[in-house]
Amino acid sequence: MSVHTLGHRDPAQAAWRTAIQRPLQPAFAAQAHDSLGILLGEKRDLTGAIAEFREAIRIDPGLAPAQRNLAVTLVMENRLPEAVASLTTALSFRGDASLRELRDSLNARLQ
Repeated sequence: MSVHTLGHRDPAQAAWRTAIQRPLQPAFAAQAHDSLGILLGEKRDLTGAIAEFREAIRIDPGLAPAQRNLAVTLVMENRLPEAVASLTTALSFRGDASLRELRDSLNARLQ
């Protein structure tokens, strides 16, 4: 069981920050940034979360969970056009029905 699942977010956050400072394989580095973004989002540090999700996507543009997490966080900040763009990018890598539904729902809200 991870530190994160035990509810100890600060040690988990420190562990992810330590991990991303080391040379990592790109897939693991992207996952680490995505995980750190999730932790920051849970702490309501949405700006930090967005930065981590964007870094994960920069490293691995095809990481659909990071695209989805970015989109959800952007929605929380009422940045709907950016959220739609993130979901559209995610769909270009992975045709996931739930991503498509979320994107279509956000597009409807924008009209």
